[in-house]
Amino acid sequence: MSTLTFPILWKDAHERGIKGVIELSMSDLPLKGARVRDLFPVLNTKINAKFPLERNSREVETFLLYGTQFETRKALHLMSRVLSSQAKSSNFGVVSEASQALQAVVQFDKPFFIVCFNHTITAVVLPLDRYAGLDVLGVLKRHSEIPFDKLCRISACLSVFYLLADYFWYAALTNVSVAAGTAIFNCSPLFVYCFSVCFLHKRPSFCKICGVLTSFVGVTMVVMFQEGRDAEAIANTSLVAGLLVVISAALYGGYEVALRLSREVITDTSTLLTMTGLTGLFTVLLWIVGSFVLAYSPYSPLQEPMGFPVTVSGVLLLLLSGIMAVVFNVLLPLSLCWTSPLETSVGVMMTIPLSGVIDALLHHTTFSWQCVVGSALVMGGFGILEYCNGPSEVQDNLMELM
Repeated sequence: MSTLTFPILWKDAHERGIKGVIELSMSDLPLKGARVRDLFPVLNTKINAKFPLERNSREVETFLLYGTQFETRKALHLMSRVLSSQAKSSNFGVVSEASQALQAVVQFDKPFFIVCFNHTITAVVLPLDRYAGLDVLGVLKRHSEIPFDKLCRISACLSVFYLLADYFWYAALTNVSVAAGTAIFNCSPLFVYCFSVCFLHKRPSFCKICGVLTSFVGVTMVVMFQEGRDAEAIANTSLVAGLLVVISAALYGGYEVALRLSREVITDTSTLLTMTGLTGLFTVLLWIVGSFVLAYSPYSPLQEPMGFPVTVSGVLLLLLSGIMAVVFNVLLPLSLCWTSPLETSVGVMMTIPLSGVIDALLHHTTFSWQCVVGSALVMGGFGILEYCNGPSEVQDNLMELM
């Protein structure tokens, strides 16, 4: 391990492309227990020594080096990983509620339109440079560490995959409540784990299986023993709507694993967010083609006439859904890169106990002891997965990237 080196990419002060690569060996690293910021002087010294004539080099001030100090990285970013997962989950709930209200209350029953709008609006995260003029392509290329044509191919494939997964979810919302749909959707970690073993070559782990099953049992207890109309809605969910949600959960699991696979070639945040924006941009073409196909579909359940919401409330709900979708679509790839598809999908389960806490504090809702135990099991399962992703697994992920 003493001969292992880490390539460090650095950019100039104007973020205009990769300027050089610094090799950082294990012998250069601080002793165990040192803080991450202790790496900054080491990196800056190496940059100045290798590129003494570079005037515009930006010294390293904020730096995240994967795999150098495993214990330190785990401690510093555990909270950010949990917060990212929960912020993503909360936005997922808001998007779903706004979209269901748009379809049910405003009678804007066009799930394909809503899906495409929510995906296309994500293009707002694409980088812009006011000094570049009309050279938009050049700006995008400068923010990608991989060839731009390859980034476009990855974004186009992910755009199709994500559109299908989301369409099944929004199509089911017309016949299923958000509470019932979310409860059924929480089977996605099972699909994610199977896909991770098959495509990410993850070794089956008894610890991870226990974490997933613990969370799954907890969600089942919360769903089965909650009181009120949500429980009735879950019981009254139609078979077709339930199958649509299950298909959506499986496709979402595949999409998360596909995003993780793209990490093999995309390792920095700038390229990742550029890919996210391009995914929304490619949705425009799918939106145009899909709208004509559904408008003239011979199969009546798939027919969806063209049109926009005409009421003020409809427009506001559509904008709310779109804004929250942008936040969700940005946090999803970041969460997958900081954690794993399995950890991210199980983190989504924690919205159920967290929403229960909010209901208890704000609405003084009472819950049965089974719901409390179920919530504890959900959080316990998430904790088991965090424990399983110890320093050895972080090191394995680093070696895969190297």
